[in-house]
Amino acid sequence: MKNLLLYKIPALLWAAFIFLLLTVPSSSLPTVHIVDIDKLAHAGVFFIQAFLLYRAFEFPKPIHLIGSIKPAYSASIITVIYATMSEVYQFFIPDRTPEILDALANSFGVILFLGMLFIWNRRMKKRDQTSA
Repeated sequence: MKNLLLYKIPALLWAAFIFLLLTVPSSSLPTVHIVDIDKLAHAGVFFIQAFLLYRAFEFPKPIHLIGSIKPAYSASIITVIYATMSEVYQFFIPDRTPEILDALANSFGVILFLGMLFIWNRRMKKRDQTSA
């Protein structure tokens, strides 16, 4: 039960939070006058989703959902699909429109997650080699 609360539930709650944000008409959202802050927000939201899904699949022991694909890649694939579908979903919400640049920003967040995970794993491997 502890593992479910610690690793699985956060990913589901974040996905639900994203879905909740998608249902809000854009006229109800605050207007920000900083150039491209919207794209950074998209990337950040889906970076977090990829990270939380990775944690859900990797800990306490790895879960291989898609054949023998590593949990990081499974989390990334699922997040990109969810991000793309979130843009399509906006077509059906009043005062919201899907944007290809938003979908690209969403995917960039996932790519950023993979890059940071790669760097983290590389540093941990070097640390383990020097301490051995």
